[in-house]
Amino acid sequence: MKNITYLIGAGASFGTLPLVSNLPAELLDFADSIPKMSETEPPDQIEKKLQEDFHWLGNEAKKQASIDTLARQFSLNGQRNNLNKLKNILTIFFYYKQVCNYPNKRYDLFFSTLLDENLKMPENIKVISWNYDLQFELTYNNYTCYNDVQKNQEQLCIINKGNNSSLDNKRFKLYKINGTAQFVAGNQILKFGYYYRDKESMSYTDFKKDLAKLYADVTQNELTKSSLSFAWETEKFDQSFQEIIKDTDVLIVIGYSFPYFNRKIDNHLLVNMDKLEKIYIQDTYYDIIKAKVADIRMDMTGKIFGTPSLSEFYIPHDWFNPLILDDKIVESR
Repeated sequence: MKNITYLIGAGASFGTLPLVSNLPAELLDFADSIPKMSETEPPDQIEKKLQEDFHWLGNEAKKQASIDTLARQFSLNGQRNNLNKLKNILTIFFYYKQVCNYPNKRYDLFFSTLLDENLKMPENIKVISWNYDLQFELTYNNYTCYNDVQKNQEQLCIINKGNNSSLDNKRFKLYKINGTAQFVAGNQILKFGYYYRDKESMSYTDFKKDLAKLYADVTQNELTKSSLSFAWETEKFDQSFQEIIKDTDVLIVIGYSFPYFNRKIDNHLLVNMDKLEKIYIQDTYYDIIKAKVADIRMDMTGKIFGTPSLSEFYIPHDWFNPLILDDKIVESR
C-alpha cells in the first residue's frame, strides 16, 4: 500500500471559514454585530470589550499582508501580550464561525469514503494541516456522536505541534502545524457545547453573550490559553511530523497556495519526502501552485497532476487496494 499524505490549507474549509484575505473584514463585521445582539438591552461592559478587541484586530490586520504576518510582527517586536490577545480573539472568532456554519461537506465525503466499520481511518493515510480549525473533529463527531472535541481528537490521533502523544506511524494521524484554535487549561480542552446544538433553534443572542463571557474569563485567567501556535514560534519539528514526511509516497495538496511566508517549512516538508512518487494538486489555481511546488522539487516536474474536480477531497486510486477488476483481485501499484 502506498502511504498517502494530505497537505491541507485554508481553501479546504472555504464556505465555512473565511480565506486569509477576507479575515480582517469578517472580524470587523463581527465587531459591528455586537451592539445588535439584543433589541432591548445595550451591550454590557464584557460585550463592549469583545467589540473593542475585535475592532482592534480587524483594523490592525488590514494594514498587514495577513493575520500571520501581523502575529509575526508582534513576536519580533516583543509584543507578547498583543500576540496572545490576537490568538484569543482568533479562537473566539473560529468558535463563532464553526457554530454558525456547518462543516464544509467535503470533509463528510472524505470520512464516509474512508472510515471502516469501527470508525477507524486507513493506517496508510496521514494529514498535515496548516489550518487551526476544527473541521475534521466536528465532522468526525457526526459518526462518533461523542459531542466532545477532545475525545474526537484522541480517536483521530490529532497532534498539535509539540505533542508527541503517539509515535505509532501505523495508524491514521492528523498533524496541525499551527495548532488548534481552542482554549485549554493544562491538558484539558475547555468544553464548548454550542458546537453540538441545533443550529436552527438555538439562540444566537445568548450564544454571542456567552462568547463575550468566555473571552472575558480567558483573558483574566492565566492558566487558560489558546492552543493556536504559529509555525514560526518554534524551529523544532516533532518526530511525528518527520515520520509522516519520510514515509510519504503520494502527496495530495488541497486548498494550500504555498505562500512565501511559509517557504522554510514547505521546503523542509517537500525536500525530505525521499520516497515521493506523485503529487496531486486540488485547487482552482493549479498552474500557479504547480510552479511553486516544482521550484522546490524540480525532480518531480513530470509527476505533478491536477485533479478533475473540486467538489470532494481527491482520493487517488493508490488507496483502493486491492482493486477488483473483472472479478479478479489485483494488487494496486
